[in-house]
Amino acid sequence: MPPKKRKVQLAAARNSKALKAKNATNDAWLRIINSDDDNELSDYHDSDDDWHDDELENNLNQISQTVFDVMIENAKKPSAFTNKRPLVYIGSSERTKRRKNSANKTAAVGISKLDTFFPTFQSHQSTIKELTDKLKQLEKDQEQEGFELALEDVKKLINDKSLVLQVKNQLQLIMQYINLRLKGLKSMDASKTLAISIRKGDYQARLIRSWTQNFIVYCQIPVSMHEKHQKIKSLLGDEDIHQMITEYLWSVGCNVTVSGFKTYIEQEVFPSMGIERKKTISENTARAWLKHFGWEFRVGKKDVYYDGHERPDVIEYRKHFLNEIFE
Repeated sequence: MPPKKRKVQLAAARNSKALKAKNATNDAWLRIINSDDDNELSDYHDSDDDWHDDELENNLNQISQTVFDVMIENAKKPSAFTNKRPLVYIGSSERTKRRKNSANKTAAVGISKLDTFFPTFQSHQSTIKELTDKLKQLEKDQEQEGFELALEDVKKLINDKSLVLQVKNQLQLIMQYINLRLKGLKSMDASKTLAISIRKGDYQARLIRSWTQNFIVYCQIPVSMHEKHQKIKSLLGDEDIHQMITEYLWSVGCNVTVSGFKTYIEQEVFPSMGIERKKTISENTARAWLKHFGWEFRVGKKDVYYDGHERPDVIEYRKHFLNEIFE
């Protein structure tokens, strides 16, 4: 028999065998259904509503939820999407890390470490300490040199008999402060020691330090403003005088001058105050009063705009210009 015909016959035999097995299964299933007379189904579908099988219902109840139902229930939970694990594996597990570290150590065998190319931390720290010590020593030397020069100047000034007693006392404190600093005392200790010796407190110690610093830098002592403030009341504080001067300035306008303002004060303002004897003010005082009222001397420049459209000469020229244009 040819091979091709033989294969066709074998395939037909296999299909026939499978069909017989399928029919046998269906016949067995029909026999099981027909053997149950109580639950026999009728040909009329309305009568099938009363059919019920307890065994089948129990089997259905024992079936677990499908995967889709489980996913739906889990999605309703608030903690369903709080997983910290990445959705995609990025090779960051502990096992992968250990494996990579082991491979890197094996590859680095026989290679010099990175810290061998740079100075060690101790040597670097010692270098920084040496530089810091040198800077501190340099600052100390410069400070000592400044103290020595200031001490020589103070000794020269103390011998001057024309100085006021207050200035001499300040120079004495500065000299004693510098001597204590040259002996090794710190600034706070030296200044407080001097303040306690003259029965003063921290404020006086701060003043001594400030005087010394100012003398070293500028070679001078700050002048105290004690009892040097104005003790009299200014005339400009009077409301009536203020009103008179304001009205005068607005009436004069931009034509106000220092001499005219001075004359107005001497001839109008002072007599209105009841000053019968002749009273004058200097031009500097007049300028200061004008500045107090907001008036300052200014020169008109080309960048300042002046409205001169209504001047008589401008109006006359405008008529002549318009006549020429019309012609």
